[in-house]
Amino acid sequence: MKKYWVILLLCIMAAAISSIPSVGYAAIDIPRVDLLSLEEPGILDLAAASDKATAYIMYQSEENGFIWPVTVSLADDDTLGYEKKDYEIEIYRDDSFTEFQNVPVVEDWGAYSKYRLQADYLDSTHGRNVVSAEAAGTINSTYGLFPDSPNGGMTDGVPVELYVDREYRGIYTLNITLDPWMFGMDAGNENNIVMKAVNGWSDSVVFMAPANGVKDADWNIVVGPEYSTEAAAAAYEKLNRAIRFVMESSDEDFRSHFAEYFDLDASLNYYCLAAYFNATGNMGRNMLLATFDGNIWFPCLYNLDTSFGLFYNGEGIYSVSNPVEAFQGGNSLFWKRLVDNFSQELAQRYWKMRQSFLKESFIMGLFSAFNDSIPEEAWEHERETWPDVPGVEYDIESVREHIQGREAYLDDFFTQIMPEPERVVDPRLLFELELPFKGKNGTWLDTGVNLYAEDMDYTIFLKFKTGQQEPRSMVILSDSNNNRHGLIIQTAGNGTDEYTAFFAGDNIYEALYPLDADGFAYVTIRKKGNDYTFFGNNINDTRHINSPVSTDIQTNLVLGARINPIWDGTMEGFDYYTGKIQRCLVYNEAMENEEIEQILSALKTE
Repeated sequence: MKKYWVILLLCIMAAAISSIPSVGYAAIDIPRVDLLSLEEPGILDLAAASDKATAYIMYQSEENGFIWPVTVSLADDDTLGYEKKDYEIEIYRDDSFTEFQNVPVVEDWGAYSKYRLQADYLDSTHGRNVVSAEAAGTINSTYGLFPDSPNGGMTDGVPVELYVDREYRGIYTLNITLDPWMFGMDAGNENNIVMKAVNGWSDSVVFMAPANGVKDADWNIVVGPEYSTEAAAAAYEKLNRAIRFVMESSDEDFRSHFAEYFDLDASLNYYCLAAYFNATGNMGRNMLLATFDGNIWFPCLYNLDTSFGLFYNGEGIYSVSNPVEAFQGGNSLFWKRLVDNFSQELAQRYWKMRQSFLKESFIMGLFSAFNDSIPEEAWEHERETWPDVPGVEYDIESVREHIQGREAYLDDFFTQIMPEPERVVDPRLLFELELPFKGKNGTWLDTGVNLYAEDMDYTIFLKFKTGQQEPRSMVILSDSNNNRHGLIIQTAGNGTDEYTAFFAGDNIYEALYPLDADGFAYVTIRKKGNDYTFFGNNINDTRHINSPVSTDIQTNLVLGARINPIWDGTMEGFDYYTGKIQRCLVYNEAMENEEIEQILSALKTE
């Protein structure tokens, strides 16, 4: 009988909030997730990871909404012991619970049937895990790693408010789970495998002994074959091939044959990111190893809720000068041999990252975007419900201070290996995007460059790939509120290879340009006094406007992208569009045509 009361209640709640189906959603400041148990014992009675409750999920945001049957279980990890639990949910087509149902939640993830509701109980910012993963995923993507993954082989998540059986449970993040789709893998391919280090004290996890193939002993199969099968034994043997290489190879062989066992880009990225994040629990336990062919393994960061030095119990912060060797797993033979044999490559990778994404302005921009996506009323409700969570004092400002100290420490550490390469920089250059930036909805990069100073002239060079077809699929230059004030470039959305340049927020100025032959769009904007010149793909393609700057413009230039989802008419998901800024150069001078042509030519040949 309870099932029918639950379904009736869901119908009433859905009608009150938004009138499902997927049009006309109410103004919802933060997505809401309701879980309503179908039977006793209910979700709040779950005590062990093996327990499972049947329920209905109702999800509501401004862009999306659905109701589906689900099974709910507790996450099988350290969070089992916390008062505020993490949940794993599996979505089904109907309440017979026999067939999974793929459902889109976040437009750039696609549609899947398994998600995680993460409480981030130890982290009062709720952002350490997803912000660190967002930064790491962005960096991985710039090196072409995990190209079919939603976030460069990393998890991703969005903040929600969770209600369980009509009881408020607080702010959570709804996350990608450890499933094939997180890595862009094929579940039916026996060589698509992900192993997770689960025992930080095992010799195997630190590459000093082969894995024993027993679940929960050292490495667990989290993507791949079921245990107690020949395929599972074969998967462990593929892992042990790589472990034995680390254990037994000479230094000369380790360096010359490394690429036959491990991906170097992924390994360098992992070390630099874990060091920068001061992620003390990620050099051994929590480490993922992923392979697409059974031979070459890609190290992947996972479970970053204690990044930026947070203690494992949330009740303290590690020193900013905490060396990687002191991390749990910092004695790993794999990492020691990587540092010893690829020290120059490691230092070069670190300095390259420090010029772009591993810097306070970028990381804190991600934290601010995450924090601002949660309304103050939700923060207040969370604090009232969970007043005694550990680590309340380790807030966003504490993260900022930690980053500042950590950068100074690591800069000195890597200088001992290789000093930062000297760069010949034009003194007029205010900002240079060193690596491609792929914006995501709600994620922006504040350059810190004030383009709206009344007495400032400037020239901006942009090289980017646009989105496709959908109107307003990409906004790459905007003010910090993305409210169509300031300088905006966006796709035309007409299905052609054109994009539209807007200026001053109210479409005072508009111009269409075709893509260049190399598939990139090039726009140069020159401001001289009140005269604004837009150059297209060549110096002879120009548009002019003489207009005062719009009111209410924020001070800084912000790079980002807005994604407009398109419902494809099925329950499998959204089609979505985005774009990537390849380069952005900002000079504090109104350049002459000849110099503009030279810089454009260099951008097109690099």
